[in-house]
Amino acid sequence: MTKLRIDLFSGTLEVDGEESFVRSVYDDFKDRLLAVRSANVPAGELLPATTPAGRPPDASTRLVRTGSRKRPGTSLSLIKDLDLSEIGNDFSLLDFYAAKAPQTAMESNVVFVYYLQQIAMLKGIGVNHIYTCYKYVNIKYPNALKQSLADTSSRKNWLDTSSFEDIKLSTGGENFVEHDLPRGAGQ
Repeated sequence: MTKLRIDLFSGTLEVDGEESFVRSVYDDFKDRLLAVRSANVPAGELLPATTPAGRPPDASTRLVRTGSRKRPGTSLSLIKDLDLSEIGNDFSLLDFYAAKAPQTAMESNVVFVYYLQQIAMLKGIGVNHIYTCYKYVNIKYPNALKQSLADTSSRKNWLDTSSFEDIKLSTGGENFVEHDLPRGAGQ
């Protein structure tokens, strides 16, 4: 019986069995590790998957990531001097939001950018502006707000998010807010 033990930064691979089996697991592991290393993935994040019965994996076992790759959290902050009331605008964001009645986060994103750009006449709209709008109308904002804005741009083509410090309304977004919201209006 042959035994193999590899410790990659506390990620342990232990294999017991016939020499040919151990060698095949090792060769597969080594090849995959070299391929992953060439892709600049830290070796400590890889371990071979175990079988459901807890037996050592065979040579066809794929490598799986362990642990989490935590990204630094994006810190959102309110823009306190952003006037979203009817005092400085034709009508408040609350009134506009209620009139348009968006049903999804993407719809809310485009409604907020429309309001800020077309009604509040704001330039340089950033992620914190949108966050402030969510808080102002007192609705839950997406956990990954920046990603939600990017999705609104890429999936619906309602926004231009080529710069997250200067988010703009696209022609499609303008048409959507003006002609398709609220749902069922004008149809």
